[in-house]
Amino acid sequence: ANRTILLLIAGSVEVAYFSLAFRFASVAVLVLLAFQTAWQVQAFSSIQDDDGLSTIAHDGRRIVVSVATTTVAIAVLGPELIRILAGDEYLPALPALAGSLGFAIAYAAYHVLTMPSALSKDMKDLGISASVGAGTGIALTALLAGPLGSGGTALAFLLGQMVAVGLGFTF
Repeated sequence: ANRTILLLIAGSVEVAYFSLAFRFASVAVLVLLAFQTAWQVQAFSSIQDDDGLSTIAHDGRRIVVSVATTTVAIAVLGPELIRILAGDEYLPALPALAGSLGFAIAYAAYHVLTMPSALSKDMKDLGISASVGAGTGIALTALLAGPLGSGGTALAFLLGQMVAVGLGFTF
């Protein structure tokens, strides 16, 4: 929905910038998904151990730090990577890259934060927080895509995910 809104409001060039930025940030999301695949299985089996919750919490922190480290590396190398892989004409994608990388960190935090709900098999809060976060991101895209283009869309995506994280704390 975000790309469609961006296309309608700001045009195809801004969609290209957003798409490129999100592709770069997807590397950090892939780090999260690699950890998550193994971590969920381990977390469900560890919950029965005496020190299981401590192990799960430690692993969760490690996951968020790994994703954050990946995003910092991409942020530092981002301008050069864009020049090499896409060309100088895509340097205006840098603001969208910043928001997309922030989203990756917030997405990792959300997965770690909501693990207790998954472990307790009471995932109503996941549905509520994810839905409200996605709705917020879409609404903010409609507001920010015009004045800020792809950077505004990435910011909207990040803020929507942060709303989901914030709601995750309230449940």
